Amino acid sequence: MSAYTKFQNTINLQEEDVLRYMRGEQLNLSCKKGWYAVCYHGVVIGGAKSDGTALKNKYPKNLRLR
Repeated sequence: MSAYTKFQNTINLQEEDVLRYMRGEQLNLSCKKGWYAVCYHGVVIGGAKSDGTALKNKYPKNLRLR
C-alpha cells in the first residue's frame, strides 16, 4: 500500500517537476480546484493548492532548494 492512498486528491510528479516544486516554483498543471498531496514515486513530499490552472506551491520555505 502506498503512502498517499489516504488522501482524496493526489498528484504524482516527474523528476523535473519535483525539482521545480522543491525550489518553490508554481507548477502550471491543469487539475480540479482544491488541495493536493504532491507525490514522487508514491511518496508524499508536500502539499499544493490548485486554482484549476496551476498548483500553488505550499512547500515550506526553509526546506526549499536554492
